[in-house]
Amino acid sequence: MKISCKRLVIVTVCLLIFITFPLKINASSKLEEPKIKSINSVNARYLKITWKECQNVSGYIIYRDNKKLNEIKNRRKTTWIDKKVEFGKKYKYSIRSYKTYKNKRIYSARSKNVTGSIKLGSPKLTPIKYWSSAAPSASGQEYRTTWKKVQNADGYIVETKEYGWDGSNGYSYLKRTKQTYASIQFSDVYKFGFRVRAYKVVKGKNVYGPYSQWVWKKMY
Repeated sequence: MKISCKRLVIVTVCLLIFITFPLKINASSKLEEPKIKSINSVNARYLKITWKECQNVSGYIIYRDNKKLNEIKNRRKTTWIDKKVEFGKKYKYSIRSYKTYKNKRIYSARSKNVTGSIKLGSPKLTPIKYWSSAAPSASGQEYRTTWKKVQNADGYIVETKEYGWDGSNGYSYLKRTKQTYASIQFSDVYKFGFRVRAYKVVKGKNVYGPYSQWVWKKMY
């Protein structure tokens, strides 16, 4: 009888350890830390944050400038758009994952801060084409490149570069415009080209987007 009771106690203790031990491991194990993959401007108005999916978590907490911003209650959702942002201002984002355990939350370490800001898009220029048919000779002819309006832009800076002859250094000049085309009229030019960038006026200062690729036209 004594032996049976002793065995019963041992079995009961073993069962308790077997049941409790894995739960303690799960509760105290280190959760995977999210990694921010990118922060991209959306329509030059919002910021889209994308991060790597974590396994064995319940969701994510998003922080901006070290303050809680939003909670994602789905571990498979790995993107979120911040619509409460201002043009010309930089923001620091970080994320941490969480898991709910016995009505309590366990948190991972917070990811490294990644800085993001709204950016203007880069214009995509069309090939330069002959535009005006008013002049019968080369003198006074007009050639143009065009582009689609860059969202949220107030205007554009056009850089034009001209080469008088093959092998010359060439010279360039800038022009500010609100039009979505650039043109040139000339009498004798070997080659010329354009590149364009958008700008937006923020609190009296110009904030510029990246330049487009150059487009060129060789005349002879």
